[in-house]
Amino acid sequence: MKLTIERAHLDLLVDRFADLEHLRSQLRLGERAVVEITDLSQEQCDFLVDLYRGAGSDHQIQAAQIITLRGVMEEPRKIYGGEELEDFMVDLARYLTSDAIRGWLFSNDIS
Repeated sequence: MKLTIERAHLDLLVDRFADLEHLRSQLRLGERAVVEITDLSQEQCDFLVDLYRGAGSDHQIQAAQIITLRGVMEEPRKIYGGEELEDFMVDLARYLTSDAIRGWLFSNDIS
């Protein structure tokens, strides 16, 4: 999953974590950079969440998105083989209904 980070927040992130300097090259083409969330450490994600929380209500969604994505990425997962399709379908149905609200499945789009 990729994150889009605006220039102001990216500059602060890179100033704090020099190993992310390569992300600034993306700013030559625009005002945003794109990074895989798995390429950021937990400490870097926490720093970015704190930046978004401090940036006001307009950026609260980005903070929540990072927290949610990190939670999903850290959750243990099972890798299914080709012969385990039936097990996968049962587990998928169980996953989709485990946190359903009144039988509904909701999605979240940052835009």
